[in-house]
Amino acid sequence: MPLPVFLRHPATAVPASCRRIPALLLAGLLAILFGCSGSAVRTGEAAAVSGGSTPAAAAPKSAAGGGEIPKSREALVQKLLAAGDEWFGLYVLGKKTGVMSTSAARETRDGRDVLVVRSETELQAAVGSRKIQRKVIGERVYELAGSGRLLSLREEKQGDGGGEILVGTCRGDGLEIVRTPQGGKPESRLLPPTGENLDAALAAGKVLEDGAPVTVTVFDTETRMADKPRTISLVKRQKMILAGVETEVAELSVSEEDSRMQETVQVLPDGRILEIRYGGVLLAKAEPEELAKRYGSIEVFSSTRIVLGDGGSAQKLPAAFRQSLQPVVYAVEGLPAAYCTEGDWQSCKMPSEPKAPGEKPSASFAEMTVAPAVPARKLSLPLSKDFIEANELAKWLAPTHAIESDNPKVQALAREAVDGTSDVFEASSRIAMFVYRFLEKSYGNSSDRSTRVIEQKKGDCTEHSLLFTAMARAAGIPARGLSGLVYMDSGDGVPALYWHQWAEIYAGRWIQVDPTFGQPVADAGHIAFGTEGQSDVAALFGQLKIRVLRGAEPSAE
Repeated sequence: MPLPVFLRHPATAVPASCRRIPALLLAGLLAILFGCSGSAVRTGEAAAVSGGSTPAAAAPKSAAGGGEIPKSREALVQKLLAAGDEWFGLYVLGKKTGVMSTSAARETRDGRDVLVVRSETELQAAVGSRKIQRKVIGERVYELAGSGRLLSLREEKQGDGGGEILVGTCRGDGLEIVRTPQGGKPESRLLPPTGENLDAALAAGKVLEDGAPVTVTVFDTETRMADKPRTISLVKRQKMILAGVETEVAELSVSEEDSRMQETVQVLPDGRILEIRYGGVLLAKAEPEELAKRYGSIEVFSSTRIVLGDGGSAQKLPAAFRQSLQPVVYAVEGLPAAYCTEGDWQSCKMPSEPKAPGEKPSASFAEMTVAPAVPARKLSLPLSKDFIEANELAKWLAPTHAIESDNPKVQALAREAVDGTSDVFEASSRIAMFVYRFLEKSYGNSSDRSTRVIEQKKGDCTEHSLLFTAMARAAGIPARGLSGLVYMDSGDGVPALYWHQWAEIYAGRWIQVDPTFGQPVADAGHIAFGTEGQSDVAALFGQLKIRVLRGAEPSAE
C-alpha cells in the first residue's frame, strides 16, 4: 500500500491562484495511502532561485527600466502582498496532521521587479509505531512588468523516502529543469516554454474583483512536467459571523483538467483565506502560527481502510479467490458518478435517478463487477503501427518524466526480464514477477521516477507499479497505472480493502496486473477508481461503504 499522497511529498510551489495546497499535498495524501503526486498553493519560506534579491518599493514602475507594470495588475499585486504571511493547520479526515504557510513578496532580482510566491507544507502520518514525515518548500518568481512571465521556480522535498531539489529556469528556448536527488548528481533537461505567468498568482483576486470565472495556465511539476489549465470561479458570497462581527465571505471553486475532486476556498474581502477544502477529506484551516505548528499524525491503515460488510458483521473473502479468476460483484455506497470507472475487466453501474416525483432510485449503491481474465489469443511483439493507432495505444507506450521507459537502465532490466519471449502477455507476466522479486517490500520509501526505484531497490505498491509500467513500455507493451482498493490482511487480523496502486497492460484487451503481490493477472479483490494521471482518488477516503453482492462467497466474521 503506497504512502498516501500527502506524505509522498505534500505541496509543490505552484502559483498563488488561491494559494492552493499543491497537488503534491494530495500526492502526499495519496502518498500515505499509495504514493502519488500533485500541485500547489502560495506557501512558506524558500531559498532564492537565482541571484541576490532585495525588497522592491511598491512602485508602478519596474526596476532597471523593465517597463511599466500594467495598472490592471498593480492593484491585485498590492492586495496579494497585503494579505501577508498566512498559516494553516492541515486536517485529514478530521485529524490534524500538518501545517502549511504561504507568503508573497515583491523583490528586485537581477535588476528586475518581481513577485515571489513561496510555500512550505509539512505533513506527518503513522504506520503502526513508525512516523512518516514529508516536507515541501517551494518558490515561483514572476516578472511584474510586461506579460508577467514566469522567470524561475524551485521546489525542495524533504523527509522519509529521500529528498530532492528541482530548479526551473525560463530561457528563450524553453524551460530548463535541473533535478538533484539527495546524494545524487544533477540531471538537466530542456522542456518547451511554459505559458504560466503572473495571472496564475493573481487569478483568485481577479475573480473576487470581477465575479467572472478565470482560467489560467500553470506548469505541473508532478504528474505532467507540462502546462495544464486551472479554472477559478465564484460560487457565492455570504455573511458569516467571525469573532462576533458579521463579515462577507466569498466561496470560490477551483477545478483542474483531469481532476474529479471538488476544491472550495473561503476568502475574506481583503484576500486572506479562511479555509481550503478538498472534498470531504482534506481541510486547510487558517490558524495563528503557533497553533498551526502544533499537530499530530494520522494512522494510515486503520483510518482509511474499508471493512467489507453492511455495517453489522464484517465479510471475509476466502483465500482461494486469489488463485482463481472468479469475478466478484460489489455494492459501493457513497460513490460519485465521476469515479464509476469501467474497463475490460471492470464494469460499474450507478443507481438510476427517479424519473417521476415520489419514485425511489433503483438502488442506494453502485454495482461494480470485477472480472479478471487472461487474453483470448496471443499477441506478438513488436506491435505494428496500425495496431497501435487503431487501439489508441501510443500514449501508453510513450515515456514520461516519471515512467522513463526510454532510459537505458530501465530498458536493460526489461530485456533481462522478458528474456526473448515475443508474446505480450507472457512478457508482461515475466516483468511482473521480476519486479516482485527485484524490489524489497518497504512502506514509505517514496520514489517519483522509475530510475530512482531501480537505485533504491525497495518500495511499496507505488514503486512496484511505477517500475512495472516503465519496464513494460520499454518492452513495447502498452501499460498504465491504476489506483483504487485491494482486499488484504495488513497483519492486524482485520481483512479489509486498503488504498493501493497497481497497473494494467494491453494484450488484445486490458489485463490488470499487480506486481506488488506477484500477480500477472490481478485478482478480483482489486477495485479501480482511477487510471494513470488521476491523483484525485483521495477524495474518496472515508466516503465509501462496500459489501460483496455476489461472487467469492464471503463468510461473516
